[in-house]
Amino acid sequence: MTTHGDRRHPLLSRPSRQPTRAFVLAALAGLVLSGCGDASAASPPRVAVGAVLASVDCVSDTACVAVGTSKSNQAFSESWNGRTWTALETPKPSAAPSSRLFSVSCSSSTECMAVGTYGADGRYRILAESWNGTHWAIVPTPDPAGWRVAQLASVDCLSTTLCLATGAHDSKAGPSGPRVGGILESWSGTKWVLLSPPNPASWDFLGDLSCSDTTHCTVVAVLTGSISEEMLS
Repeated sequence: MTTHGDRRHPLLSRPSRQPTRAFVLAALAGLVLSGCGDASAASPPRVAVGAVLASVDCVSDTACVAVGTSKSNQAFSESWNGRTWTALETPKPSAAPSSRLFSVSCSSSTECMAVGTYGADGRYRILAESWNGTHWAIVPTPDPAGWRVAQLASVDCLSTTLCLATGAHDSKAGPSGPRVGGILESWSGTKWVLLSPPNPASWDFLGDLSCSDTTHCTVVAVLTGSISEEMLS
């Protein structure tokens, strides 16, 4: 089960300046898992102070991965082995002054995918990283045409060769101003592919995503002033 935190549209909010201690969130994640051992052990190292964890996924009582943003506004992650949280080395795109991971999904203890966004050259681009049980690696992702801001906010992986991810993008300003739209991408095990979302002209943002099998997924779709659920098949 994937637990997702607050995924904010990059155009509508900025990172909080309030000091946040990731160990509080990580400890809560440890407490809700049965068989995770003494709750006092559910505290990550001091490097996590000031970080924000946005999402966690567990494939067993002794294998969890959590992702978020560090105090320095860069992609951040930790792993849980049943007793302790450990900060992981999380790569960032070269020359990126900021990067964030909003969601993670694991199909096994050695296969996870995390998604988010990173800033570069005055734009926000899609960020995806894969975890092999030992280290993270940045995975190339396509961005929508005409974009200036793009992010993936949610990901769900049913296997090592099938993930879906949703998010939003903001196109370059036109006669009537910027155009915001939803993003839908799929992972085949080797590459990400940009898909056409359902009713693409209708949705400003495709949010939290959950798939029950390879042919049925549900995503929370946001239109200005309203929230709906969209079935993907």
